[in-house]
Amino acid sequence: MINESMRLRSRMSNFTFLLLSKVFKTISDNFVSIALVWLLIETGGGTVSTSILYVCTLVPQMLLGLFISPFLTGARLQVWMAYSDAVRAFMIFVIPICYYLDILQVWFFFVIAVIQSITATIYNPSSVALLPRIIEAEKLQSANAHLASVTQIVNLVGLAIAGVLVSTLSASTTLILTCCLLIISSLLVLLVKETDNEETRIARNKINFRAYFQRIKEGFVQVKEHKVISGLTMYAIFINIGTIPWLSLSAIYVAGQLSGNAVMLSVIRASTAIGALLMGVVLAKIKINQHGRFFLYAGAISGLVLTILGLIPSFYVVLVCCFLLGATETAINIPEMVLIQTTVPQAQQAQVFVTLVTISTFFLPLTILISAPLAKVFGMGSIIAFGGMLIVLSGIVIRFFTPLAKKIP
Repeated sequence: MINESMRLRSRMSNFTFLLLSKVFKTISDNFVSIALVWLLIETGGGTVSTSILYVCTLVPQMLLGLFISPFLTGARLQVWMAYSDAVRAFMIFVIPICYYLDILQVWFFFVIAVIQSITATIYNPSSVALLPRIIEAEKLQSANAHLASVTQIVNLVGLAIAGVLVSTLSASTTLILTCCLLIISSLLVLLVKETDNEETRIARNKINFRAYFQRIKEGFVQVKEHKVISGLTMYAIFINIGTIPWLSLSAIYVAGQLSGNAVMLSVIRASTAIGALLMGVVLAKIKINQHGRFFLYAGAISGLVLTILGLIPSFYVVLVCCFLLGATETAINIPEMVLIQTTVPQAQQAQVFVTLVTISTFFLPLTILISAPLAKVFGMGSIIAFGGMLIVLSGIVIRFFTPLAKKIP
């Protein structure tokens, strides 16, 4: 009984350290999301530049994740996560230094975005795979929901502070503060002690040239053979394509269509965080029995909301729509992560997660690059609305008119 109590306290402590690390990392993410793009705009960037910045953030995660994730199989995940935060902090620090030295060029932003994206290919799949090593399987949905809820609370705080800091101090000063937060996150995650098992020990000892490429292949095989995950991955492709116009053009949309500033952008993103937070609270209390269907319906609702957002360029309409987008984002992500964590072998979870991300984001670079020119021709609102309609229509087709309908319960 005493040993069981000690194990329980150890698991709670590990979860707390992981949670605190994600808190500081999330605040830093919010600071970067506002400060970096606003500094880019102030430096002379426009619609095309912000779209390229988004491409530079996305492409390395999509391409390099497959080649980095085999090293995470059986690895000490918290060490990799700590290194990724530390490297990211150093690279972000370059931007304000160049700014103060008056040598900051627009292409600097793209280089830093690429390097940040590479570090994300380590932290994100590692955090997904680390949770089952410190939490019991039956508590994974609740743990994921609690992480999502706390993360969204921190999003609210981070976005509010980011908007104020950028407006009252400067974007460059905000980026310096971001570096400090990332170092704290790095130190906290090192305190997590995962539960080692035979599966991870074997995987750790088997890394070699042949095993490396075998693990890359296994990720695709796992996704293909897992009927529910393969179906959701197909729909995720359309969800990501349809959402990209809003994600890549939101800062310009706020500055142009709504005549807003950094504070308004923070408020709109905070609305998204509130929606995600409340959905996380709900999913922490209820049990999802049909993860695939839940994912599909949440995706369709997000498409409908994006359509309305694009057609009605009003601040209050955008605010409500972003709230609903946040709720559907959590409703999509949690079932996806729980499916991976509960139905995929532990040593392969990071690889499967990265493979799913790679497949679902494969067409995004092209989508981002054509969004800006199309927005200039047809208007940003029209392109955003079109993306929403694409999500709705593809969801209907997948749910009712394809063989995948029978595979997704």
